[in-house]
Amino acid sequence: MNCAIQNCQICDTDITCKKCNSGFLLSLDTTNCLSRALCNACWTVNKVCAANGDDICLPCNGEVNFKGTICMDTNICASCSNAEICSESNDGTRLRCQACPIQTQPNSAKTVCLNTQNCKKCGSFQACVEVPQSLSLACVNCPDNMPSTKDKLGCLNAKLCAGCAMQNSICTISDCVKCLEGQVASNTGVTCEISEQCTKISPVCVSCSNNTCLQCDVGSQLANGQCIASDSCSAKENCIQCSASNPANCIVCKLSFRSRFGTVFLQNVLATKIVLKLTASVHLRCLVLNLLVPALSAHKQVQPRSALTH
Repeated sequence: MNCAIQNCQICDTDITCKKCNSGFLLSLDTTNCLSRALCNACWTVNKVCAANGDDICLPCNGEVNFKGTICMDTNICASCSNAEICSESNDGTRLRCQACPIQTQPNSAKTVCLNTQNCKKCGSFQACVEVPQSLSLACVNCPDNMPSTKDKLGCLNAKLCAGCAMQNSICTISDCVKCLEGQVASNTGVTCEISEQCTKISPVCVSCSNNTCLQCDVGSQLANGQCIASDSCSAKENCIQCSASNPANCIVCKLSFRSRFGTVFLQNVLATKIVLKLTASVHLRCLVLNLLVPALSAHKQVQPRSALTH
């Protein structure tokens, strides 16, 4: 099909082009073929070539697409998160937020994703920061001998941290976080230190009040204001007393529960039929009778409570 569009190689209709000659770009409305050289020259000064084919560059209040043919609205970029860059859509007609791949992060302009592998080399008092004009990250010493944040992407501020310490708090990159009850902020406001009051209750108590532990360290569990090992049988439901030789085994259960030497017995049920043998890998528990009776009612006759004794 022939058309009157200058530099059009394949026409779509009488007034639209499907493909331009080499060295020319199709306008967005497909009615003109634009000089690639002119559009590239316009792009370098953040301008766009005229869509009507005139040999001029027009100003752009947004961002010019890589072809230099479209002025794209940059308002969308303000909504991109700290893990996204603002990049062109596949068709090159608009901007969009695009997530950076794993082990990368956006540069300050949110235009490219930077490799964060070098950040692993940064020490406790170094931050991984963007090197101007090099599109890379490098380890830089933090000012005032302050530590970096956990993600190594910033340094704690000495003035902010000192103010946090006065409130018995520790600092983050931009705020203060209160220490737990029974803890005291360090002079620098960087760490919360466990008070002697808590450690007297238990070496693994990390928060306390009035000689009562409120929170235990990892691997321990709170029970009646004390810290016990998480695998202790007293951490299990319905156990009153654990075995001295094997703390994982319960030897005294609450009312309506029974236990004997590493094997659980249900009170009021014929022992020879209802013994539940639990392996060492599954910690001994005291099991409630009324959960199993319905399933066993058709099995054997229930014995009187007095029939089974310690």
